[in-house]
Amino acid sequence: MCIRLFKLRRMEMLKFNFARNIVSVFLAIILCTTKVLSTGTYTGVILKLPCSARAAGMGNAFGGIADDANATYWNPAGLAQVYVPQLNIFYGKWILDMNYGAMSGVSPLKIGKSFLGVVGISILYLAYGEITKTDINGFVTGESIRANELCASFSYARDVKNIINLGVNFKLLYSLLDRKSAFGASMDLGAFITLKNVCGESILRGLNVGVSAKNFISTPLGYSNSNGKGKELISPEYTFSVGGQVIPNLSASIDVNLFPDYKKPRASLGVEYWIKRWAFSPLALRCGYTYSTYNKFSKALGLTAGFGIIYKNIEIDYAYLPLGRLGSTHYISLMLTQR
Repeated sequence: MCIRLFKLRRMEMLKFNFARNIVSVFLAIILCTTKVLSTGTYTGVILKLPCSARAAGMGNAFGGIADDANATYWNPAGLAQVYVPQLNIFYGKWILDMNYGAMSGVSPLKIGKSFLGVVGISILYLAYGEITKTDINGFVTGESIRANELCASFSYARDVKNIINLGVNFKLLYSLLDRKSAFGASMDLGAFITLKNVCGESILRGLNVGVSAKNFISTPLGYSNSNGKGKELISPEYTFSVGGQVIPNLSASIDVNLFPDYKKPRASLGVEYWIKRWAFSPLALRCGYTYSTYNKFSKALGLTAGFGIIYKNIEIDYAYLPLGRLGSTHYISLMLTQR
């Protein structure tokens, strides 16, 4: 009995050390690329906007959970937790007259009885609305222009030795400003550890650790007719997350984001509680808070709230985000899951 227990403990330690080494290498890559990409002009606003009402209601602290089709945005490695096909449709009413939407679909990849991972594809679209045109002196010309952005993402994730999940995103970005257009590409990497696979019966078994590097490799965007000038980089973002099921029906995530272009971190906390026997369907209540040095007008700017309802194989989520003087934003998404 003692020998068997010793072997189990030794196996758990080997799994933990393997996962720790993978994350250490990942963090080293992040630190190196952060120093290289710490200067310059950045673009790609659409890549910073959440595409899930569920996650938005949790203050966008979702990297430690990342267990549905929207993991492509927070941490592509989280896709390895999806075992059935899913389709998510999202719409967001952003500030002023800006609107954006997203659609993402994921599916396990199997050949016979062999599980080869999870593949996904997502499309995001942002419309800035009409923008008043001015001349070089700042005077209004009486004309208006339109601007929008489009991003297509292709994802793949799988588990490694049932210890750690690894994932990657390949993204293509198109930006249009009046009659000028630009194309670019970037790549994300993610690592996701489910501690129940490395900690045995420990109290930590319900938690996960996630690390992601978004746009850590990218091509510059150069608008047509710019004569090779004014090229902009796609803004990188690095996230460290801890989250999961704290107690039955209650999940939480803490995310810390690093932005080399801003040179200041951002921290978010999100909570989700499921009422399993509410009326005719399960009901989720969500709230979150994001702390950022940019919330200078009011600390309430970081508060978010939302809820979700599941009926059969359909989940409907809503999120509300106050933005102080800029008003407020409303997000809604629809998740279809194959049973």
